[in-house]
Amino acid sequence: MGFGRFLLKRSANMAIVLFFVVLITIVLVGPTMDTILQRSVEQNVRTEIIENKALVTSFKDPKELDQYIKNQIEMRTMAIGLDEPWYSPKRLGFTMLNMLSFDFGRSFFLMSDTGSSRPIAFVLVSIWFFMY
Repeated sequence: MGFGRFLLKRSANMAIVLFFVVLITIVLVGPTMDTILQRSVEQNVRTEIIENKALVTSFKDPKELDQYIKNQIEMRTMAIGLDEPWYSPKRLGFTMLNMLSFDFGRSFFLMSDTGSSRPIAFVLVSIWFFMY
C-alpha cells in the first residue's frame, strides 16, 4: 500500500504543477498571441481579397471594398474566438484543454508538400527529429 500511495501522491502533485505551468504560460503569452493572430487574420483576408481581381472589380466604391474587408476580418475573428479577451473563462478553459491534450492548432506558414496546413504538434516533432 505504501508504494501505491506514494505514486498517487506524486501523480496528483504532477497534475497540479502541470496545470499551473500551463496556466502561467497562457497568462504570459495570451495577449501577444491574440495580437499575432489578429494581424494574421487581417493579412490573410486582405491578401485573399486583393488577389481575387473579379471580387475587387465588383465594388464600385473603394469604401464598399473597405467595408467588405472589415466585415470579413470581423467574421473570421469571431470564428476563431478572438472577439472575446484571452482571459475570458471560455477561451482560457478551451486553451488549457488544447494545451493539455497537445492540440496546438494548425500551421499557416509551414505547409506540407501538398500545400495544406499541418498540425503544429507534427511540425514540432519533425523539427525535433531533424535536429537530433
